[in-house]
Amino acid sequence: MHGDLRDPRTAALPIVAAIGGMVVPALIYVALAGGGATGAGWGIPMATDIAFAVGVLGVLGRRVPSAARLFLLTLAIVDDIGAILVIAVFYTDELSLGWLGIALGLLAVMAVLRAARVWAVPVYVVLGVGVWFALLESGVHATLAGVAIGLLTPAVALLRPEVATDYAAEALRDNDLDADEPAPAALPGR
Repeated sequence: MHGDLRDPRTAALPIVAAIGGMVVPALIYVALAGGGATGAGWGIPMATDIAFAVGVLGVLGRRVPSAARLFLLTLAIVDDIGAILVIAVFYTDELSLGWLGIALGLLAVMAVLRAARVWAVPVYVVLGVGVWFALLESGVHATLAGVAIGLLTPAVALLRPEVATDYAAEALRDNDLDADEPAPAALPGR
């Protein structure tokens, strides 16, 4: 939302590369394994190719140029999301539309609460567990719950910086740092 990848043109190259990085290993696997039960494992090599690149990034650290780091990490994220989607779509034995509907409904509730600026963590924990359980029961791989909830997670501060600064200054003046006490009513924008 706020980084270098907010421009679709910048994000396009690593996304296309990640899709190629998923499709090519799967095609090579199918070509070598053939059909039957062995050929059904084509989804396995899809997510393993990026582990090497991320390992190299970890070893080399800051010696890798920031553009290359951004490219490889974007590639890794898209590759992992793609692999999760492949598992969810192609390796699901039975699909329960009722449970899937419940999961989507809970995600919609989370989106509405976020839009209403409700930030109570226990509410989101309960909803998140509900989404995970509903996806698990639907037959879709439950790791998609984490991806969906992650995409709903705010990428901006909950308070504007000046409001947070005013609130902190007021709390320090009162010598009251109790997190359970509501913010002073005089502070707008909370």
